[in-house]
Amino acid sequence: MANPNDLVANLNLNITGSASEAPKEDDRKFNKGKARGKLSENIHKVNFKSIAKLGLGIRQLRMTNEVVGAYTGDRITQRTVSTGITLAQYGVGIAYAGPVGLAYAAGDVAFRTANFQIKRSRDNRMARAIRDLSGNESRNHSRMGGDKL
Repeated sequence: MANPNDLVANLNLNITGSASEAPKEDDRKFNKGKARGKLSENIHKVNFKSIAKLGLGIRQLRMTNEVVGAYTGDRITQRTVSTGITLAQYGVGIAYAGPVGLAYAAGDVAFRTANFQIKRSRDNRMARAIRDLSGNESRNHSRMGGDKL
């Protein structure tokens, strides 16, 4: 039995050829790294450096909009500009990637809509609870007048 306090270790390695080196026997051929289909060809024709530059530009524009909105305090204009930037981003995605860009835009709109509905529902629930605590219901919706309990 081995002593756990000594620093001796036995390591047994069994090195054999891997399964991927074995020749294929089903008469299929590798496609040698070439894409198949028209969509795949169109994706590979895109210059990814230009898309990266465009993405970086959109990010800088968003950050500038955030800073200007924080400085001026005009959150309504900031929200409007942010919506415009997002719509431009969707348009660029659809123009460059076609169906993939359209799927991204649809998924992003669905995600934003769901989050908005959840936030609105939570805010309405909170407002109802605060209204009930304030006593406005028992005073005919007025703090000063109405029948008191």
